[in-house]
Amino acid sequence: MTRIFFTIGTLITSVVIYYTALWIFLFYDNTGTREELIELFLSYYPKLVRGPILATVFEIILCSISIVCFFLCVLSVMMPGKKEAAWVTYGSFALLILNMLFIAWLLFTLL
Repeated sequence: MTRIFFTIGTLITSVVIYYTALWIFLFYDNTGTREELIELFLSYYPKLVRGPILATVFEIILCSISIVCFFLCVLSVMMPGKKEAAWVTYGSFALLILNMLFIAWLLFTLL
């Protein structure tokens, strides 16, 4: 069960990292106007969340789901008699903190 939570959390985190890297890539040294770049960035999202605020809320929800997965992963590793690889435990802690940082950054961008 630990590996399932870890895999789900890692996949969701990779989606958030993809959108963050895409944002940085599009806005770094690009010649278009800000409105054009925002429209281009939002075109990579599903049609359901094409607004700027909805896209940010979508990423916050993804990060929250990922945090829950990593928290459950850490809890299941700490159960008595449960031996799991150290990389799962430390990786879960690292990705848990990374997702918290992403949520803080996304909340900051909503201001």
